[in-house]
Amino acid sequence: YMWAGYSKSLDDRISVALAVGLVLWFAAGCERNRTVSLTLSRIIRVGGLRASVNTARRAVDDLERAGLIRVERPPGRAMLVTLLDPPRSAPPHPSAP
Repeated sequence: YMWAGYSKSLDDRISVALAVGLVLWFAAGCERNRTVSLTLSRIIRVGGLRASVNTARRAVDDLERAGLIRVERPPGRAMLVTLLDPPRSAPPHPSAP
């Protein structure tokens, strides 16, 4: 919950960034590893997103800037995305007192 709550700081692009984040968490769960190898087109396809590759790229960049993922981009290959715990400054879950 904290990870999703922290992503609210991404402002108006939250819906795409959150959808991409959920796809990344799904892929990590399927592989039982927080580091997954994915292409942007696969993220769009798996998530059923109505988004362009450029929009998905911006969402990945936003999640990386927010400190929620680390991305390695080997030339000519799928990116390696590692899911990170939210930074300590993450806002509390909305239902927290």
